[in-house]
Amino acid sequence: MIGSELVIGSIYDIYGRKKPLIITYFMASLGLFITPFFSSVYPWYQLSMVLKSIENVTALVPFIPDLLMEESHSIGNAFRILAALLGTLFSTLLLGISSKGWISDTNIYLVVTALNTLMGFYIIFHMKDIINS
Repeated sequence: MIGSELVIGSIYDIYGRKKPLIITYFMASLGLFITPFFSSVYPWYQLSMVLKSIENVTALVPFIPDLLMEESHSIGNAFRILAALLGTLFSTLLLGISSKGWISDTNIYLVVTALNTLMGFYIIFHMKDIINS
């Protein structure tokens, strides 16, 4: 784990935070998009899993220490944990909805792809890269 953090840290030192985040969000969106359209495991499912796993880079971005005042770190961490818990809640709800047949798995993947892509666009237009500025 420490090795991956060093690699990601050096990528952020070279390219800043914005470009790697944009690339990982759009690669994950591509992986999410192609997942429901192929039934064979090799190579399409494996390719989609690799593309989606690249988004784990976003978890290694140290937003809180750099972007929030020191006295607000606890609030920032609380929001980060709340977002993770809400993601778990919504994924459980979507699993239940999918198993009941109310919505298809393909539609769930497409909605998540759209949300992921919107997040990528939000980063493009609203995130200030403090490393490169």
